[in-house]
Amino acid sequence: MSEAPPAVVGRERELGLISACLDRAARGGSAVLVIDGPSGAGKTTLLRSAAERARAAGFLVLSAQASTVERDFAFGVVRQLLEPGVLVVAESERRALLSGLAEPADRVLGISGGAVQQAPGPDVYATLHGLYHLVVNLAARQPVLLTVDDVEQTDVGSLRWLAYLARRLGSLPVAVAMTVGAGNGLSDPTLLAGLTVDATRLTAEGLDHGGCEALIEHEFGEAPALEFTAACRSATGGNPFLVKELAKALASTGTRPTSASARELHDLGPAQLTRTVLTRLRARDPALVAVARAVAALGEPELAVAAAAAELDLAEAGAAVHTLVARGVFRPGPALAFEHSIVRAAVAADLSTVDYEQASARAARYLHDAGASAGQIAPHLLRTGVARGAWVVGVLERACREAMLGGAPDVAAACLRRVLRERLPERERSASLFQLGVAELSLDPQAALDNLTEAHARALDPLARADIAVVLAQELAERERYTEATELLDAAASEVRPVNQDVAVRLELCSVCVSLDSHHVVSVLADRLDRIKEYDDLPPETVRFRDALLTFLAAVDGDSWGAVSAAVTASWAQRVPPRSWQGTPWDVTSGWQYVYLAISLIVTEKLELADQYCSEMLTATTALGLSLGSAASEALRAQARFRAGALAEAEDDARSALAVLDEIRTGTRTATIFALSTLVETLIDRGQAEAAATELDQRALTGELPPSWRYNYLLLSRGRLWLALGDPRRALADVLECGRRYAQRGMSGRAPLAWRMLAALAHHALGEAEAAREMAAVELAHAREWAGPVRLGVALRVSGVVAEGPEKLALLMESACTLSSSTFRLERGWSLAELGAELVRAGRADEAEPHLRSAREIATACGSDALAAAVRDARGGVGVKRCASGGLTPHERRIADLAVRGMTNREIAEAFLVTRRAVEQHLTHVYRKLGINRRSQLGIALQRTDLGK
Repeated sequence: MSEAPPAVVGRERELGLISACLDRAARGGSAVLVIDGPSGAGKTTLLRSAAERARAAGFLVLSAQASTVERDFAFGVVRQLLEPGVLVVAESERRALLSGLAEPADRVLGISGGAVQQAPGPDVYATLHGLYHLVVNLAARQPVLLTVDDVEQTDVGSLRWLAYLARRLGSLPVAVAMTVGAGNGLSDPTLLAGLTVDATRLTAEGLDHGGCEALIEHEFGEAPALEFTAACRSATGGNPFLVKELAKALASTGTRPTSASARELHDLGPAQLTRTVLTRLRARDPALVAVARAVAALGEPELAVAAAAAELDLAEAGAAVHTLVARGVFRPGPALAFEHSIVRAAVAADLSTVDYEQASARAARYLHDAGASAGQIAPHLLRTGVARGAWVVGVLERACREAMLGGAPDVAAACLRRVLRERLPERERSASLFQLGVAELSLDPQAALDNLTEAHARALDPLARADIAVVLAQELAERERYTEATELLDAAASEVRPVNQDVAVRLELCSVCVSLDSHHVVSVLADRLDRIKEYDDLPPETVRFRDALLTFLAAVDGDSWGAVSAAVTASWAQRVPPRSWQGTPWDVTSGWQYVYLAISLIVTEKLELADQYCSEMLTATTALGLSLGSAASEALRAQARFRAGALAEAEDDARSALAVLDEIRTGTRTATIFALSTLVETLIDRGQAEAAATELDQRALTGELPPSWRYNYLLLSRGRLWLALGDPRRALADVLECGRRYAQRGMSGRAPLAWRMLAALAHHALGEAEAAREMAAVELAHAREWAGPVRLGVALRVSGVVAEGPEKLALLMESACTLSSSTFRLERGWSLAELGAELVRAGRADEAEPHLRSAREIATACGSDALAAAVRDARGGVGVKRCASGGLTPHERRIADLAVRGMTNREIAEAFLVTRRAVEQHLTHVYRKLGINRRSQLGIALQRTDLGK
């Protein structure tokens, strides 16, 4: 004990737990450690000990000290943490660290300089993901320890990222250690709870008798009496800081640590002991108090800033700081900080609200005059209403732009709210409200709606009102307030037409998009678009937007399949990548244009083009850091891949899209519903209907659904699910509701979703043969009149399933023939399976076997356990010889090969741009198919399947 530093005496248990966490992280197990306890209990000391042990073990240690002033600084703690890890390496290594998926991190850290500032800024999710991948890249070089002192004071952006990182550490060699104080004023209690809920918790409690004895002996230079130690421990609760302060105070008065002296300590308590520190401070020099008060008010300022806040010249402030460091009140270092939070709290308790505001105002003015960046000045301005003037507005507006560029809308919103406290001309107030509304869309949608509404009402210029109307209408539409959104856009178009016809046309096109998701019928949309066709001399982007909408409407309800197919191909050939979907209000229209064209490609059965287009857009939006665009691209690509029978890839895309959308809290908006519907259908075909039901149940989407367009696909997917789970009555209710909604829109004949096919199957399962045949006959008639080969082939199959007599086999044969060369592999497989089953039932098993074998091969290639089960049932439950590939899909085989090469799940996920959870699921399927139960058996199992070829 005597050899241990006084700072960590009596902490063997705590140090052992810290070492265990570091050992686990070094082995690739990751660890999140939270150190809590009262002020002065030694939390910071334990955190420093963790850092020292990590460095000795070969970790890269990155540390940050959170403070109240940095709560308003976008990603302030993140910058403290990560900048040193990037700056210490050579330029070539730095570029590698910040490349690829980590590129958005550079926008936060600003290490590459001004060039990156010219690109559109990433949104919140892209920023979090980029920073996460920077840590992944750092951890690939050596184990990493991130430490944050006083994490409860962390700015919201950094806290959100720490929570994001903690959820994804998995097998990374990364440890996160944090101290949490017991004070009030947490930056975000919900985020903090999410970060710490699953962490290993270490509570720094009072020292035991031996620990107190060691500290007392260190201060007095002699061993204390048993009674003296007990009295000190009773007076301080074993708090290490208070024990040292008490011993120091008594030693300075000549008191000896004897039994007799112990009787003098019984009336002392923590409050009295803390005041002794302040009393000694005041007695020496008023400048000491002034500097201490400035530092307590500002957090951890630099010396020049603290001097300005304390109204001292630099020399006076410097001398005071030197004394405070020597006395152990301040911590040594370039930034001024109290050595112990308990002393800072005592000094801060003497400060009034006016003291805080004046200190912040002086600091802000000094930084402004010294040419500091807006991001450095703004946190001080946000804490004071004393600073006023045009310079304040200018600084806050620049800080807002920097925050949005860096993916910190919460900081941008705070800056704008502070701007709105100033006296502004009406035009500027409207513009600031508009910017605030946009910033709040991912933070507080209701506040965003309120501010956008007020901004629109205050805007004086028709073009400004048009800009606001586009964003406001989209938000109204997402809340299913379609009538208001349409009226808003139509009024804006009428108002702006005399000024700018192109803007008016794009507003009308936006109105059509809103109408598509509402209750408007096809004839109304056609009339609107016919009027828009008459406009001449429109810019290319407006023409592309108009043509995408016309193509979509033709694809879902056109007169000629051949003409529509050609028009969709022509529209695809004119596509352009997005420059930005979030730079201006009109970027919204680019997103609509892309989505409608992608859906048109899928509806017209051009799966390869749809996959290519979605992949192009995913690459572009990911590079720009636009998460909503990336999620929409993955959701649409999931649909194309599902229809092509690439079920594993479709599931990856759908889950990845939902993960992004959930992270940015989109709720049950259009992209979420579409991705979820595709995931449900994919899981059904993979033989995981129960998992699909869980997905719906977790999102409270198993009951009645709102009437808007976006839910039609979910109704159909949900109907398929109920049928797969053996509840045809419930399935029928969903698909008939889907049909009723189409009829309301004037789509009583052809509908984008073939709801009658599923209704026929549900009637058939219920034994309602006549109703089943009637539904199937209507769908088949429409398909023969106007449909591509896939929809016709499926309609033939459903008609065959519900038919009776010789017609049954004829329809199934025609279905298999129609789909024989289709890229919709699963539909071809299902038709072959149904044909084989019917031949088996007719006693023609030999004729059935080639069809069933082909269906089984398709099931294996696609990873469809449901189709494989149907083939087994058709054969009467007879076992099927395992195919030479072991039943692995090509995608599963590629993942298995990488695993055999020694790549971790995280590395495989990086290689395929999917989540680690997706890789784990794929490997689980691989193990099951190969009949093994662990990774070490994988190489031999793959060799056996290869020998079988």
